[in-house]
Amino acid sequence: MCVSARMQEQVAIIVGSSTSGLAIAVCLSQQSIPYIILEREDCIVSLWKKYSYDRLHFHLGKQFCELPHVSFPSSYPTYMPKKLFIQYLVDYVLYVSHFNIGPMYQRTVESAEYSEASKKWLVKARNASSGEVEIYCAKFLVVATGEATNPYTPEMVDLAKIMLKYFKLSLVDSLTVMLSKLVYGDLTKYGIRRPTEGPFYTKIQYGKYPVH
Repeated sequence: MCVSARMQEQVAIIVGSSTSGLAIAVCLSQQSIPYIILEREDCIVSLWKKYSYDRLHFHLGKQFCELPHVSFPSSYPTYMPKKLFIQYLVDYVLYVSHFNIGPMYQRTVESAEYSEASKKWLVKARNASSGEVEIYCAKFLVVATGEATNPYTPEMVDLAKIMLKYFKLSLVDSLTVMLSKLVYGDLTKYGIRRPTEGPFYTKIQYGKYPVH
């Protein structure tokens, strides 16, 4: 358990109210899993609203870019312009408002550490309004900050890549799935179903990053 009087405890913490952050929030809400969203800006999907140029269009077909439970209108073009996508996001937030999705704005996450003792994540975020550092605690941490932010990638050994040098892809796939089951357990109770194919085969065959 978290012991600090100033520490706020949740089941899940989502960092970033990006499109993926909103989608995850909806899925967690439908499974009645408590969570909070920490967003450093003062609005959702700030990359689209503030930092993208007006003539921006999708380079993927719209059918690959829909968020959960809300399809794009049939009148929208296949390669959607920024203006229509933002309108879709506004409508999406209105649709999911009954899920009480309310990001905590102007919270800049400064650190996230996993405690082996409590088996939980400790997240420190600075409140831009007050200047104070807030501490949050959760069993699960989702980083949905997007690929356009400045990443910090810790040094770690990529066991799968090492195995691929010596073993066939099918064997590494099977071992990866087996190990993920041992580490994470059964995720179907959270609404996450495992693909039948292994992660590397799925990436090569379909161009998607699977959940295993």
